[in-house]
Amino acid sequence: MSKEVDLKQQYTKIPTYVTYPDEKNPIFFEKRNVQAAAGNIFPLALCNKMNKEYKEVSYNMLKLENEFIEISMLPELGGRIYSALDKNNGYDFIYRNRSIKPQQIGLCGP
Repeated sequence: MSKEVDLKQQYTKIPTYVTYPDEKNPIFFEKRNVQAAAGNIFPLALCNKMNKEYKEVSYNMLKLENEFIEISMLPELGGRIYSALDKNNGYDFIYRNRSIKPQQIGLCGP
């Protein structure tokens, strides 16, 4: 049984729905609720506009693998696991998103 683990760094292009820039003027109050939070976000910047079209964005990807699994992480998106592949049967046991699409789930935007 081999206990060898490889770590590789590579760049990969993933279709990404990019966001528009943050509002440059601060918003003091907005009458809205986001997940039961009030609209008081000052002094943080607000980003509430999404692009409806995607473009290919190059991401730095770290791949950690041994003879059984291959795990891919995207440090630019907070170090999240992007995919985890079981090499025995070719099954992604963590869902692999084919595109990156930010959502309005935070108080200040995506």
